[in-house]
Amino acid sequence: MTEGWPRLHGRDRALRRVTELRRRAAEGVGGIVLVAGAAGMGKTALCDAVLVDAKRDGWQVAWTAAAQASILPGLW
Repeated sequence: MTEGWPRLHGRDRALRRVTELRRRAAEGVGGIVLVAGAAGMGKTALCDAVLVDAKRDGWQVAWTAAAQASILPGLW
């Protein structure tokens, strides 16, 4: 898992969980993963590592991010 990437401090459990969810998805079991937390906690690094693994394993991947609330119109 995440070969060639630096070890993600404190993310072993999350990486194992996402790897398990990917295995289940390959078997036809649907699901969703939400990565949330305070700024600077490593969310992007975790997602990058997961995407690298998925691409290496032949998965087709997509990336998106939420818009910042401060730039959205009122009552969005």
